[in-house]
Amino acid sequence: MNSKEIKNVPGARKAAMPDFVSPQLATLVKEAPKGKEWLHELKFDGYRLLCHLQRGHVRLWTRNQKDWTDKFPNVVKALQTLPVQSAILDAEVVAMDSSGRSSFQMLQQAIHKTAGKGLVLEVFDLIYLEGFNLQRTPLLDRKRVLEELIGSEHRVLRYSDHVEGNGAKFLKQACDFGIEGIVSKLADSPYESTRSRNWQK
Repeated sequence: MNSKEIKNVPGARKAAMPDFVSPQLATLVKEAPKGKEWLHELKFDGYRLLCHLQRGHVRLWTRNQKDWTDKFPNVVKALQTLPVQSAILDAEVVAMDSSGRSSFQMLQQAIHKTAGKGLVLEVFDLIYLEGFNLQRTPLLDRKRVLEELIGSEHRVLRYSDHVEGNGAKFLKQACDFGIEGIVSKLADSPYESTRSRNWQK
């Protein structure tokens, strides 16, 4: 997607790339919200990362602004293949077990290995792209641009898909599969660097 196309994305505004954007956090709730205005994603058991890409240079930041770039060389290498000059991605690095479930124990073990082989970056949001800040862009529009950017050919980078509505059913299916839960997000919400009920886990 070129700069002219990004300019036409709702809420996109021309801006310098920020040094750091604090991540949006979800509020813990007892049941999935109802309504078609909610997008529901799987909840991953990994490490949250803010991924900064600028002219082939990659930095991986934790939510507390610690530089973890050197911990995940395979993720860095994969991010460098994306066809962009500048971007900030919100993601979670995970290790998948043989059943396709994220395993925190396996992730911790993989961090101590040299290449981080087997790690996957589940990318679920797009904060900045090619000179445009997308924090005011509605979530569903951000995800559409993100899906186009990530595609489906990467082994390490994965677009975190969602379902619209039917949160209770999706939660049950996730639990039946042995996944710890889901994250529900308002489709038209902006990206807010705070804990918000627009995101619920």
